Amino acid sequence: MRLTTGVLALALAVSAQAEPVRFDWTGTVSFAHPALAGAGVEVGTPALGHLRFESTTADGDTDPLVGSYDGALLEWRVAVGSIDNTTTLPGFGSITLWLDLVGSGDVYEARPDPNVLLRLQDVDGVAFANDLLPTTPPPLAAFEAAAVAQLDPGTQQPLLVIGLETLDLHPAPIPLLPGWATGVGLGAVLAVGHRLRRSSKRACAPPNG
Repeated sequence: MRLTTGVLALALAVSAQAEPVRFDWTGTVSFAHPALAGAGVEVGTPALGHLRFESTTADGDTDPLVGSYDGALLEWRVAVGSIDNTTTLPGFGSITLWLDLVGSGDVYEARPDPNVLLRLQDVDGVAFANDLLPTTPPPLAAFEAAAVAQLDPGTQQPLLVIGLETLDLHPAPIPLLPGWATGVGLGAVLAVGHRLRRSSKRACAPPNG
């Protein structure tokens, strides 16, 4: 029974591993450089995208007012006009939270690279209670500014700004165990069930004689 318990614990531990989290967003272009018109991107153009990140990424900053999660991103997508760009890597970019940042209040910022970002800003400084990495989307109503932006690499001035209108948690798939773990876990459960049935039969059998 000790071996069976250990196998079950192993199977449950595998199934309990954290899954990556994905935030989906939609919005409308509020500013676009004229050069983007050829790609069908201008003020009023609808846009969508998402960011997928590893929820167990460690905070790299010891300051309780700053959460710095380098390499947290696993996927980033922006689709607007005829542009549809998706970056998928094992771990890239960063997600950063600032609490009561001077002049800006509470800020949530996801950056796949230095020139692209999703930024939420609450100038009142009450949107976040701590610097932990949020695994559910912060409500947009809590922020005075919420946008995705593309910056000019040289001047860092915006080339594209998309005002966010929705930010939602993507429906998570049912986590599946690896094939070997599923087999081991199922075998352990069946073994326990078989032993219980045998014990039940012995308890119900009439006494000899």
